[in-house]
Amino acid sequence: MSEMIKIPEGWETTEISKISKQIKSGGTPKSDNKSFYNGDIKFTTIEDITASNKYLYTTKKTITELGFNNSNTWLVGKNNLLYSIYATLGVPIITKTEVTTNQAILGIELNNNVDLEFIYYRLVYDKEQILSNATQTTQSNLNATIVKNTLLTLPKLKQEQQKIAEVLSEVDNAISKTEELFEKNKRLKTALMQDLLTYGIDENGKVRNPQTHKFKSSELGNIPEEWDSNILKKVCKVRQGLQIAIKQRFKESGENRYVYITVQYLNNQEANEEFIQSPDEDLICHPDDILFTRTGNTGQIITGVHGVFHNNFFRVDIDKDILDKDFMVYFLNYEVTQQKIKDLAATTTIPDLKHSDFYSLGIKYPKSKTEQQKIAQILSSQDEKIENIKNKLNKLKLLKASLMQDLLSGKVRVTKLMEENS
Repeated sequence: MSEMIKIPEGWETTEISKISKQIKSGGTPKSDNKSFYNGDIKFTTIEDITASNKYLYTTKKTITELGFNNSNTWLVGKNNLLYSIYATLGVPIITKTEVTTNQAILGIELNNNVDLEFIYYRLVYDKEQILSNATQTTQSNLNATIVKNTLLTLPKLKQEQQKIAEVLSEVDNAISKTEELFEKNKRLKTALMQDLLTYGIDENGKVRNPQTHKFKSSELGNIPEEWDSNILKKVCKVRQGLQIAIKQRFKESGENRYVYITVQYLNNQEANEEFIQSPDEDLICHPDDILFTRTGNTGQIITGVHGVFHNNFFRVDIDKDILDKDFMVYFLNYEVTQQKIKDLAATTTIPDLKHSDFYSLGIKYPKSKTEQQKIAQILSSQDEKIENIKNKLNKLKLLKASLMQDLLSGKVRVTKLMEENS
């Protein structure tokens, strides 16, 4: 006999149908008229239902009444729930506009004695449990009957439901704002790279103004007079790694053994750690070196690793009298450079960059390594800011997961908070 789940005091378990005024399926409009999808009625499809969005403000498609039989029966009003039952299964979303649904989506209008946002979070939290009831045919599907009979555990008091939803909404709002800040700073970095790797910075630390500063022509277009341009063959050399036979690899570290750096190792170091005994010095990559993936995921830049590198990589040895290592890393990661790399590598079935193609890439750079270093420092500072925001975002997501576990299980009750604030 399975263990009974203990329900918190003051909570109850009930079917979705018993807390809903109605649960209705959408339909498939049928019309041969091409203007049918050019109306002003918002028509919701599975494309509009994503786990990353809590609210639905608009839809990707609109329809007219033309040929849409019984369309009013498929209308879902503002501040109701939509719930996906096909393809993208078990995802709820709250309507912030009146919409018409297709057959892949249920419209759920709740009773007044339950809180809309709480039920939204309840459905998100119970997703895997609900999907375990899905019908198993060619692919899993839910239906209106399964959803209506789904059991939800919730506080009997709507006030407690509202307080739980309020706490979770506050964290969601913080996540949303942090995500916006994260994207904003990524866009700022893109703009900074464009300016700094095109115009550079002057002695005052400002991006040069192409309208007032003196530029000169080069094979790569106009560049500041303090800059130079060349092909990579003139400023660096590359060394390709080797495919080392499995019998020559070791699973344990030891004297004169070096980690074997492969794409698989970089993706999951613990699962793919292997060692090479006494390799040739030319096959060793040091932390200050630059590795460049030449095949497969071509153009990925790796630094800060120490070991023997696979033949999927180039080790890029720059002329240190001409180029600063960090400046070179940003140049190789620059969107314009990356696109050129992908274009050159895409001439084969599996993307593969030849030595000659890499060497043919043009680079423009400040003659002064000091300016190169300043450019790299500015971009590094922006990278650090982005990483800090990313870490904050991850912490907020972990906090939300923890709060959902505590609050939606009743392990942590909000009633004391309600009493303190009353």
